[in-house]
Amino acid sequence: MNIVLNAVIAMVGLLAFACGSSEAVGVCRCPAARRGVTIELGCVPTAQPIVRTAADCFVCFADGSTPEGGHCAASLAPSELTLSRTDAGTCHLDVTFADGATSSLEVEFISQWRPCGSDPHGCGEALIPVTPSGSSGKLSLPAPGCSAGVDAGL
Repeated sequence: MNIVLNAVIAMVGLLAFACGSSEAVGVCRCPAARRGVTIELGCVPTAQPIVRTAADCFVCFADGSTPEGGHCAASLAPSELTLSRTDAGTCHLDVTFADGATSSLEVEFISQWRPCGSDPHGCGEALIPVTPSGSSGKLSLPAPGCSAGVDAGL
């Protein structure tokens, strides 16, 4: 009986050592998955610009409003907006500023699985935004509309 008990204790200790952590096995601390991109307008518009995009793309303004009259979580500077999707694909964004100036931007959202330990999909899927020029991260919209507002201090 003592031999069996010692063998079980040794196996549990070996398993804990092999995992390299005192955390529960299979638990990951995954950051929130990216699903959108912040777009810098280059200025603070005098009025909220008019935006157009495909039905599967979503825009959120700095004040937390959406073009459809809804609300979104926003912690943006007044000269920014976010563009997001729920799945991989391309978003074309057209922006019309208060003075009538227009600008557009195309962003492709590429699916990327995020690993957790030995599970290559353990932290879920992120959508990585990329422009045709290869830019990602915070993007800038071509800025003909900046005459419509206050310089953002860029």
